[in-house]
Amino acid sequence: MQWQPSGIDQQVQQINENTRSQLRELLHTMSPERFEALITELLLQMGFAENTVTVTPYSNDGGIDGVGVYRAAGLTEVNAAVQVKRWKRNVQAPTVTQLRGSLQVHQQGIIITTSDFSSGARSEASAPNKTRIGLINGAELLDMLIKLKVGVVEKDLKVISLDAEWWGELLATETTPEAAPLV
Repeated sequence: MQWQPSGIDQQVQQINENTRSQLRELLHTMSPERFEALITELLLQMGFAENTVTVTPYSNDGGIDGVGVYRAAGLTEVNAAVQVKRWKRNVQAPTVTQLRGSLQVHQQGIIITTSDFSSGARSEASAPNKTRIGLINGAELLDMLIKLKVGVVEKDLKVISLDAEWWGELLATETTPEAAPLV
């Protein structure tokens, strides 16, 4: 049987689930400009160099919504082109192919969606002998926004409880009728 949270653990889990649900809804209803700003902030928090992240104009962008340079552990730099799809339907293989065709020499591609990817899109993204395209689906996007605290805040609440190891024998005897009364 799987552990089920109860009490305060259950309440915290419910709050977190509600926040994820609200965040998912906001991603679909926010303006395109606000969504691009959110993704730009996410890229910066992921480790993209601030002075390199730019959003491309809406028209004639070749399927690329933004570009930037990712600095991996200070060892190497990856020039990346990012395409963002705020869709409710799955991203299909032609979208992956289109992004790959828009890449410049030595440029990596990333597709971020609020939905998911079809199996064909996943296969195309990792096809042998082709430039690999990184895929971030809606669930992963939510996880990243939460982990990197983009558009969310984490609250630390202080909860005190008795140290069962320290009080162990007293807590165990407290429930027995022979426990001596305090004078």
